[in-house]
Amino acid sequence: MAMLTLISFVLGLVSLGHVINAADPTGTYYASSFGGCDISLKAYGYSDTDATRGSYIKVNGLTYLDSAGNNVAFRGFNMVTLDTSTCRASNFGHWDTCGYPAESEKLASYIYNLPDGTRILGVTSDDFISNIQDSARNALKSIGVEFPGMDIRSKLLFDVVKGKPDKAVVQIAKPFGNSIFYEVKAPICNICQNGGVLKMNDEGTGLVCQCPKKYLGFYCDRINELCLK
Repeated sequence: MAMLTLISFVLGLVSLGHVINAADPTGTYYASSFGGCDISLKAYGYSDTDATRGSYIKVNGLTYLDSAGNNVAFRGFNMVTLDTSTCRASNFGHWDTCGYPAESEKLASYIYNLPDGTRILGVTSDDFISNIQDSARNALKSIGVEFPGMDIRSKLLFDVVKGKPDKAVVQIAKPFGNSIFYEVKAPICNICQNGGVLKMNDEGTGLVCQCPKKYLGFYCDRINELCLK
């Protein structure tokens, strides 16, 4: 009985949420033009019908999460913060809101402790809904992530900037389907017309052209087509 209790305790620790540095992801990093980042996210639910199960977070050739193999440690929410100037992620954390109600408070603390302007990438794995509490829902809502009506083993992914919930990119899907995917490719423009210069867009996700003068009544940064490929 004592041995069984010990095994259960250890397994519980494996599933509890934590945050690590994510300094040593797998893969080979590559730089993309002008600091834009290539982002690839996948979220799955345990009952998905696709052949390759598992969720992942990948940026510029590096894999920060790949839960293929149904590793219970990655059940629930998985997030990283992304430095858009270097396209490197850090602060990887996972919270098993399927199995443990207390994980919601830890997830909420993670979000609230991040400064405004932080880019956050997130995916769910297996199930995230069974024991999620209002503390987690409210924290996620504060960054623009909402999922009303989701069932057990639904899936969710998001790309958000804290402080700009109206700009959040969120995908949700119910169970018994295929995994959901999200990809962003770095901008490939390298020159602007009319003497313009490249600048980061308001979302911090890519670059647009900005001109010092008006042409045809519009500023160049309002016409992305002026960025030549």
